[in-house]
Amino acid sequence: MNADVLKKNWKLVEFVDLGSDSLDAGGTRIMQLFHYKVEKENLQENSLWLLAGFYGPAKGDSTICSLLQKAITKNLFSVDNELFLTPSIFSKTDDSAPEFDISCHNFAAEGAMPAASTPHGASTLMKWFKLRGPRAIITFSVGQPFIRVKNCPDFVVDSLRNVSERSVYEFGTEPQVLDIDGITQLPREPIDTSFANWCTAQGASWIDFSVDNNLKSFDELVQQEWKTAIGPALKWLIEGPRFNPPKEETGIESIEIVPVLEMPPEFANL
Repeated sequence: MNADVLKKNWKLVEFVDLGSDSLDAGGTRIMQLFHYKVEKENLQENSLWLLAGFYGPAKGDSTICSLLQKAITKNLFSVDNELFLTPSIFSKTDDSAPEFDISCHNFAAEGAMPAASTPHGASTLMKWFKLRGPRAIITFSVGQPFIRVKNCPDFVVDSLRNVSERSVYEFGTEPQVLDIDGITQLPREPIDTSFANWCTAQGASWIDFSVDNNLKSFDELVQQEWKTAIGPALKWLIEGPRFNPPKEETGIESIEIVPVLEMPPEFANL
């Protein structure tokens, strides 16, 4: 992320070098936690944590994350919630397999803190969740263009479907589509040990935007993913209290009748 951009809105809270977790000795990965500061009250009640970049530097999820950062920095989104952002950055620039794929690591089903045996990348995410307590986790994956959710309010699901004009599936029910080599484009991870399940076990909603893996160029991603689907959906999520909205007034449920005050006899001639 550009240093000038950080000075405007984002504060770097922490970064972790995951080089020791790398499957490729020739590369390292850094995960960062940024905080977007908004001067409003009760922001944590609708705080959002966005994670991207786990599928590789040249994949669509990284591009969407960059577009999101720019939209917020340029005030194209009117931020109404406390935001946290974790981009995952490679030291390499090629399109090789990711060194830490969030969908392929086991997360503890219970408890907010990681076990000693938990991989460094997973334990870092679990620790950051514990410290910040976001109400909703938004991740980006690469595969078929749809949205997956878990523990998400119905009106949020309906709104995402309408705004993005995309199919929304409960996590674990999404269709499995094979590429030309017969390989599943978006692997279905075990639900019990998934990051999605871990997040919802902590009481948070989880939303995943799957970016079309067939789109390779920046312009394709902007026109077919950002402008028409993912961008509008993210804008809707960020610009209002979606996960703990204020209760709507339903009118006066009961009218309290105040009895007539009895006046003392000496006041009768006043």
